[in-house]
Amino acid sequence: MTTQNLKRFALASFFFTIAFLIGSISTSHLSAETTDPLPGTFKELDRFARVLYAIEKNYVAPVDDRKLIDEATRGLVRALDPHSAYLTAADKKAFFEQSNGDFVGIGVEVGIRDAALTILSTLPLGPARKAGLESGDIILAINDKTVADMPFDRIIERLRGPAGTTLKLKVRKYNSLAIEDVSITRAPVAITHLLGRLLAPDYALIHVRQFTRGTSQRMSAELKRLEAANGRPLRGAAIDLRANPGGYLDEAIRTADLFIADGTLVTTEGRDGRVIAHYKARKAFTNTDLPLVVMVDAHTASASEILAAALQDHKRAIVIGERTFGKGSVQNIFDFPDGSALKLTVAHYYSPAHHVIQSRGVSPDVAVPRVEISPKPGQPRRENDLPNALQSQPNQPKSDATIMDLAETIALAQLKAMSL
Repeated sequence: MTTQNLKRFALASFFFTIAFLIGSISTSHLSAETTDPLPGTFKELDRFARVLYAIEKNYVAPVDDRKLIDEATRGLVRALDPHSAYLTAADKKAFFEQSNGDFVGIGVEVGIRDAALTILSTLPLGPARKAGLESGDIILAINDKTVADMPFDRIIERLRGPAGTTLKLKVRKYNSLAIEDVSITRAPVAITHLLGRLLAPDYALIHVRQFTRGTSQRMSAELKRLEAANGRPLRGAAIDLRANPGGYLDEAIRTADLFIADGTLVTTEGRDGRVIAHYKARKAFTNTDLPLVVMVDAHTASASEILAAALQDHKRAIVIGERTFGKGSVQNIFDFPDGSALKLTVAHYYSPAHHVIQSRGVSPDVAVPRVEISPKPGQPRRENDLPNALQSQPNQPKSDATIMDLAETIALAQLKAMSL
């Protein structure tokens, strides 16, 4: 960076600071005790420019200015909450790929939970699911490099890669002290975010893995499909939000609107309690007669908590499972001309009854711990599943491919009681 460029940078920083101050003053009054922050802010920006200049001129090896500034920007945003992030153009592309469509990777959704890199969900038919990974497992290292101090965007980069390449994970299993080394081959992963089936005659189960574009429309269509498959009107439906990390807020709101005829669905409030948005239900095309149960767990987060809280507060559904994760903050994407972006926390969610979700989560009406009675894929379920097992009767069929877990069993019992 030349001296002239240094001056240009400092000048740009100066005008940025002035513009920032003008914007702040236009929306609030400064008290008599408030001092003008311009000198201090300008001094810090000037210091940054000088550090950058010193590195460029004196570092032992040539440096990439853009890379340094990207890293500095990441560090700036990293000082905020865990859900704010600076995204390079490549980061942003990967972010929207995972939100909207297919991608190449190992088929997991991950997040930082209690300072640990946690698998929130594994995608059906993905490499991670086939390797035996499950939601709640904690990733300790990727290719022998610990992830403890690794920036989240770097973690995503290391998990992804060309199809056919292999990576090794060191994983601590959920609710266990066992640590395993798992080798996984990356592959194209098709994301199916909503799946439905009949839980029993007259009762539907719809598993929403993430709220992507069109989730509410797929929910409506899936209920109609299952009703047609049932041959008569459904008597109840269970919505499975376990291990759902969230997604698009507007899709969660539209999904709630399918079942709630009137009233508030969610409120978002920004700094100093300022109401940013107040979302209300619309009466048109609302199904208020179908009994509902919502299944949640400790990995149910963000937009999925909004849906669960809305249905619970309106007495529209019974929520069963564990207390949810408690990610009740709103992020906006600010795009920049070079293709990069800032994902910034701008508000908090509040349920229709104005319950705080951030750090508290949604408490279930019926507590159900995470206990699964179905074995892992490939594990025999009963005696007659064993190879060449003796049958008590000729041609006795193998046991069902799907055994309900504890939450599904309780959900079905609740639905039957509600529909009497």
